[in-house]
Amino acid sequence: MSIIYVFALPCFMKRAYHAFRLTHLLNVAFYALTVLHGLPKLLDLKICLRKASWLKISLFSDIIYLQFKRPSSFKFRSGQWVRISSPAFSCAFNECHAFSLASAPQSPTLELYIKAVGPWTWKMRSEIMRAQATGSPYPLVHMNGPYGDGNQEWTNYEVAILVGGGIGVTPYASTLTDLVLETTSGRHHNVKCKKVYFLWICPTHKNYEWFVDVLKDVEELDKNDLLETHIFVTQFFHKFDLRTTML
Repeated sequence: MSIIYVFALPCFMKRAYHAFRLTHLLNVAFYALTVLHGLPKLLDLKICLRKASWLKISLFSDIIYLQFKRPSSFKFRSGQWVRISSPAFSCAFNECHAFSLASAPQSPTLELYIKAVGPWTWKMRSEIMRAQATGSPYPLVHMNGPYGDGNQEWTNYEVAILVGGGIGVTPYASTLTDLVLETTSGRHHNVKCKKVYFLWICPTHKNYEWFVDVLKDVEELDKNDLLETHIFVTQFFHKFDLRTTML
């Protein structure tokens, strides 16, 4: 566009008219590339209309736990993410939001942990609470994905260090379960990893009790002592959950 603009100036048109005509033919290529740029989004509309089947919903403080039935054709890797939309709590047409998958690829379900921090997520929480209070069906939800490359690099090193912070720890729920299952199953002999150090930094544990339970489940699956976990809570509270006092 800069080239087209420069040769469209009157001084260039008078001195190099043929160059002006040739450069303006680039408009055709520019228009074609613009159409191709938006084509994936147009195709994505059909995928986004796939209905997700609810299995379980729980509310932890400001954390929303969603569990869906995993379609047989849905293949993903640990660390990948999906887009969620719903006409019940969308602020705009076809509004989709991205969330990391917390379930392992070996799991028969799809799990999400969503923190209510904005209008869309708070409206989701309100609609869920209304459905639970009245006994009405949960809102219709659409899911598309998965996206991203996932966290697969840990298999290439003998020692891996994983660091997560706050609600950003969600994809590690999938990764930690996946790496323990992969190394203890004995099915994969090309995994070099022998030790994984996981460091989790969070301001307070009161909103992340769910992840403490995930870590406990992973430790029970870890028969080879692969995983070593270190949790750092940066804020002090007099009232705390007894389950986290020994971490």
